Amino acid sequence: MNNQYFVAVQIDGEPLAIMGILSKGRGSILPSGAEWIGDGWWSRPPTDAVILQEVSRAFAAKPVMGYRRIEPSEIPADRSYRNALRDSGEGPLEFDMPKARELHLGKLKRERVGKMAELDIEFIRHVTRDGKKAEAIEAQKQALRDMPQTLEPVLEACATVDELKRVTLPR
Repeated sequence: MNNQYFVAVQIDGEPLAIMGILSKGRGSILPSGAEWIGDGWWSRPPTDAVILQEVSRAFAAKPVMGYRRIEPSEIPADRSYRNALRDSGEGPLEFDMPKARELHLGKLKRERVGKMAELDIEFIRHVTRDGKKAEAIEAQKQALRDMPQTLEPVLEACATVDELKRVTLPR
């Protein structure tokens, strides 16, 4: 018997939350719906009432729009785009591709900051000694500045998160 099961919880205006609920555990406090089974261990069946109780407790201050039990295999191992996950209510969890594209572009912009700093140092080293090298570095910097506009059609063409992962900063 698996000691944990998972629930996809949709909260109004927020990314999909994935919650693990224990059906067996050990402790000094007996969770709602559980029974002591000996030596500090408790067990509870994975009923709708237990799920509702745990979801209500975990998200008490947030408007829960709905939830459903999911299989562990439905949870993506790669958490890069977890804030783009959505639940249609049936079938496997899916990625909201416009949101995933937005997340990927944000990741590239954060990477760009570090790359620009490296290029600034290289530019300063070469600006007075090697004008051609300095010009090449400035061209790289301009390509990074233009990155959001130049990558927009590439990102729009991506139909899956695996395709998004292959889109990187311009060299």
